[in-house]
Parts: sequence; structure tokens; C-alpha cells
Amino acid sequence: MRLFNLLSLICLLLIITACGSGTGNNSNGNNALDFEFNESDYTGKWSFLNWSGPMYGSLDIDDAGKISRGDWTVMGESFGEYAGGSFTIIDENTGSFNGFIYSSDASTVISDGQVGLNKDIIAFASISNNPEIYVSIKTEGAYDFSDLKGTWYFAAPDGSGSFIIDETGNITGGVYEPTDSAASSITGGKFNITIKGIISGYFNTQEPDKYTIQHGQMNSGKNTIAAAYLNLSSSDRAMLAVKKEGTFTMTDLEGNFKMFQISDTGVIAYGSINIDIDGNLLNGNWMEIEPGSGIDAGIYSDGSILFHNIQGAIAESSINSSNGTALTLESGQMNSDKNAVLAKTNSGLLLLLKTP
Repeated sequence: MRLFNLLSLICLLLIITACGSGTGNNSNGNNALDFEFNESDYTGKWSFLNWSGPMYGSLDIDDAGKISRGDWTVMGESFGEYAGGSFTIIDENTGSFNGFIYSSDASTVISDGQVGLNKDIIAFASISNNPEIYVSIKTEGAYDFSDLKGTWYFAAPDGSGSFIIDETGNITGGVYEPTDSAASSITGGKFNITIKGIISGYFNTQEPDKYTIQHGQMNSGKNTIAAAYLNLSSSDRAMLAVKKEGTFTMTDLEGNFKMFQISDTGVIAYGSINIDIDGNLLNGNWMEIEPGSGIDAGIYSDGSILFHNIQGAIAESSINSSNGTALTLESGQMNSDKNAVLAKTNSGLLLLLKTP
């Protein structure tokens, strides 16, 4: 009988230990122990977009975070190659990083970067030369036209909107809302995609105007596109697009986010925010860099970010800064992986990447 009781006690302890040893959740609903970051997460080829201007290119990175080669193109002006550089994880628990990229005539110093939770998107701020925001997408997997099918929310410095793409890449509808004029319908167009996820094509608006994609890349999750484009009525631009799919609740907005902003005037900002389960801002901080005017910094004091509907569209909402200004999200969309938000704001563009 004593042996039976002892064995029973051991079994009970083993059951309790097994239940208690599972990975715990952190405040944002993500499993904290599932996310560990190191330089090997960069391994492969990345397609990057300079969100601050019409520049795009690619980087080859090894498993130590070293850049073995790269190239860049400024639309309509110049192109060149990168000679080297490296990305270094500075917090393996959150995925933040810094580093540098250099060519024969210039260097890009990364002051603050973030690896996305799926490790197929990274964003970083550069403070060398002109302040800039970069978004990079890992080029891996195989793609076809069916990956384009659906409704996509997009945001660019001169406007935002959505386009609808069918299974052959034809754009069958949508709306474009310019920053400084009335909304117009998207009347047609065509996107092409290669097996490596490279995107080209165009779409037309009712204005009329034609937007031509010079170079675009889809991520391996097949829910985000980064693209450089040009049109007839404004300068060359960069845009991001997020596919509208899935259903969402306010718990999906709960947690910590790294934020990257670019204004219509070239000012960049980056920082972080923490959102509760009701969408209220708990805390946050920001650093702003204006070309030729230096650096400013502060905290976000209050405000909220809310969903407009269960499809993940962002409602008009604001977060307030310690300097008396407000960042207003005029429209936006969360991706289907629920780890990134793209939004058009009262001053430009906003990308939020969820962190553990």
C-alpha cells in the first residue's frame, strides 16, 4: 500500500510538473519562449525598399549576419552595388538589431531595426546621410498568380486605398484616396508575379492616372508586398500592401509593437508602443529625426488603436505624444498573421511590427 501511494504521488508530481513546464504567455498573447532571434535568421536573399524614397535593391546575408553582396537602384537616377556590412541582434528575446551596410562611396548606419515574428520581414531606421526607413522581405518559397488573388490594402506617401486582384493578376476594382484630393476608383490594371515572388505591373485610377510598379516583392507568408512605383502626376514613390484576409478581435492588437514612421515631408520616427486588450495605449516612446534639424524624442502618453471591423481594418484613432501632438491613424490593416499593422496617418505612413 505504501508503495502504491508513493507511486501515485510520483505520478501526480510528474503530471503537475509537465503542466507547469509548458511555455508561458507574455502580455501580448504571444508565446514568449517560441521566439528567439539570432544572426542566422537573416540567412538568405532579401529584397529591400527604402520607404523614404524611390530606392530598392537586394542583400545576400550569411548565417552570421554578414552581407556578402548587394545592389541598389534609385529609380530613374542611378544604381550600384554594396560591398559589405552586417546585421547584429542586440536582443535575442525581442529581435531588435543594429548594423551597417556600405558601398564604395557611402555607408548606411542602422540605428534601430526589428525582425518580424515570422522572420520574413525586417524594418530598420537609418540615420546616416539622410534619415530613412527601410523595409526588407526575405525572398524564399515559390509563388504563382493565385497568391495575388484577393483584396489588398495599400499605403504610400501620397495616399492609400485598396485594390482587388483576380486569380490571373487582373485588377478588377478598388479605390484610391490621395492625401490632397478626393478619392477615385481604381478602374483596372494588371499585376505579374514570378516564381520567386517578384512583382511588376500597373493600375489605373479614375483621375485618370497610371501607377507603374517598377519592382515589388511578396513575403513568404504571401500577405505583404513591398513595391517601388511611379505615376504620371507625382514623383517616384514606395508603398506597402497587406492582404485583407482572416477575422480579428481586439486581443490581436494587444501587446508590444515596434513602430516605424515616415512623414510626407521626409521626417522619420521610430519607437515602441504597448497596447492593452481594449486597444488603449499603456505606454510608448518615440524618436524623430528631421533632415537638417536634428533629433527629438518623447513618450506617448495616452490614446488608442482600434479595429473598424472584424476583417482587421483599422478605425480612425489616435495616440497622443508628450509634446502635445497626436499621431492619428486614418486607415490601416492588420496582416493575416496578426503580427504587423500598416496604416496611413495624418503625417505619412506607419508600420507596426509586433514583438514578443
